[in-house]
Amino acid sequence: MARSVLLVVLLLALASASTPPPPPGPSSPSLCAARTGGGTVPTPVVLVEALFFCGLSVGMNSCCTVLDDFALAAQYVTLVANGSDHSCPLQTIKEMLCSRCFPSSDPGAPKTPTLGDLICPSPPPPPPSAPGGALAGDLLCLERIAAGSYHGFTPYPPDLYSDPGSRNRAFVWTRDARIWAVSVPARGRGALLVDDRRPFLDLTGRVHYDEARGLGLMGVALHPRFTATGRLFVSYACDSFTSPACTSGAAAAAAAPPPPSRPPCRYLLVVAEFSAARDSVTGDYSKATRANPSQVRRLFNACLRDAESSSSEQQQHAGQLLFRSGDRFMYLILGGGQLDYFSSQNKSWEIIRLDVGEGTAATGQGSGNGSMKAKVFASGMGALSGCSVDAGMPYYFYCAGVDQQYGEQVYLISDKPAGSYNGASSSDKPAATVSIIIGDRHGRPPTPPPSIVAGLVYRGLADPSLRGRYLYVYGSAAWAAKETPASSGRYVPTRIPNLRCSRSSPVPCSDVGGRVVSLVEGSYYTNDAFLLATDGVYRLVPPGLCDAATPAPPPPPPQVSPGTYWLILALGSFLVFAVVLAYRRLC
Repeated sequence: MARSVLLVVLLLALASASTPPPPPGPSSPSLCAARTGGGTVPTPVVLVEALFFCGLSVGMNSCCTVLDDFALAAQYVTLVANGSDHSCPLQTIKEMLCSRCFPSSDPGAPKTPTLGDLICPSPPPPPPSAPGGALAGDLLCLERIAAGSYHGFTPYPPDLYSDPGSRNRAFVWTRDARIWAVSVPARGRGALLVDDRRPFLDLTGRVHYDEARGLGLMGVALHPRFTATGRLFVSYACDSFTSPACTSGAAAAAAAPPPPSRPPCRYLLVVAEFSAARDSVTGDYSKATRANPSQVRRLFNACLRDAESSSSEQQQHAGQLLFRSGDRFMYLILGGGQLDYFSSQNKSWEIIRLDVGEGTAATGQGSGNGSMKAKVFASGMGALSGCSVDAGMPYYFYCAGVDQQYGEQVYLISDKPAGSYNGASSSDKPAATVSIIIGDRHGRPPTPPPSIVAGLVYRGLADPSLRGRYLYVYGSAAWAAKETPASSGRYVPTRIPNLRCSRSSPVPCSDVGGRVVSLVEGSYYTNDAFLLATDGVYRLVPPGLCDAATPAPPPPPPQVSPGTYWLILALGSFLVFAVVLAYRRLC
């Protein structure tokens, strides 16, 4: 405690002893209103009392009074005690606070800057660490837990009221439209067991599977209250020329009616809802093992017109479904022109959202308690290779994709500034802002695009040096991008060239032998990261299991308890006030 008080006292003393910016010359006309934005002193006054904090002496012109000076000192103490997240030196912050006290000779001078306007030179990004350093820059250590090839991995959503045994449950699925419910073993505790003969849901009779065109089962998502509602959402492609069921209910669920001038749409992207069978032991869906394929309702259709002439590179990731915590919306990725049911005018990719409701849906075609009207959430992206939601900050979506003009990119999509998170937007405009955080900094890909595989913001504990970094795959290497400095929107990617297998891997392996399909997050309770490849399922494990020095966890940021904070503020303010009174008595 004494150290904290002494630190604040010393900082105030150093700030007060610093040389202030020179005031305007006596012959210059001085103004205050433009600099203070209507402050307490509209025109400069000659000081009869010195300003202790900002360093103005008696007889100098000032736009601040002694009370203003005291308030600025208290604000400075608040910033010090609270731990300012700015990269600027404390002296720079002090000069910014005191700038309102110095008159300006320019009538068009801008208003006094605030901390939000403060821009300081960013420190250079840290160089890549040597092998075994704080960032395992040359190694991603993995354990192989399954040998099968799966296109997707969907963990159970968090539910504190469900059976604790369900917290390691997940769904794995393949492009050819089969879904399995599995229990994910703890790290180092065995392999992922999948019974091919007993899928949770088999949609091979509904789905049109064409690997060359990237068609098949496109996405799987669980309702946020799945253990209570049993609601399972899937998106898939169907062929209206060969399957009568493909167009059943298509007009009702379409985003727009088909114009007469447009030819029939052959391939449709269908979003449908299925219901799990309640577990007879637990009485809920926490350990459900099957779903009824005939108990289905169609929610949304979009035309995959480009699939009639395009390869899988352009279509393989349209249809991804996402939920995020605290949100009743389901998010759907659409390729260019798919939002308009029979038109392809808009070539940019979009994310739309559907209000699926919070409770248990009624059964039957076209029924339910959620409005299926689609609203554009974000638009203007290139061909996306996948998206993920940051588990630590769910108002952030990270999407990777390929722009035809600018190459591989990573997008940060956020609706935090718009205030629409966890609520419906009343505007028809996209609710989220899209910014490019990583451009084509990797060099040209060794294979035809898209060679970038979307990933996730790592929040797990296996490799502390990667925590908070966005992990993705480009070419034959993994990459970890860190926001440098924090809250700057500037991400610096670091290459991780080696993907190695753990010595104790449940399924023996020496390296990732297949093509990487995706990086996904596992259980919400462990935040493990999984890598899906054509030769198996891998989990990120501590680097020490791959003959590398396990990095020490980064030290936690300094925290000041609320009681200590207010005590420091009170003592600092009292000290400033006492010094001002003493100075006045001496004068």
